[in-house]
Amino acid sequence: MADSITAKQLGKVYRRYHPDSPTTLQEAVVSGRPRRVPIEQYWALRDVTFSVEPGEMVGVIGPNGAGKSTLLDLIARVTRPNEGTVK
Repeated sequence: MADSITAKQLGKVYRRYHPDSPTTLQEAVVSGRPRRVPIEQYWALRDVTFSVEPGEMVGVIGPNGAGKSTLLDLIARVTRPNEGTVK
């Protein structure tokens, strides 16, 4: 039987920027810092692999910041993964 949802080696990274970095073009021109440079990377999901067969029910549980909403965004194709695939 074919799987309804398949995720292989799924990963999503977000970049955090310095809070004082310019957020608009006007701020960038006035401050003389034209680019926002990320200060760190945060992996919301990394190396997630699973499959769900038709008719199965799945619950996603975990503490705040565990990546639940990110996983659902990737499954719904609201955002794209940085690594791996989801079908």
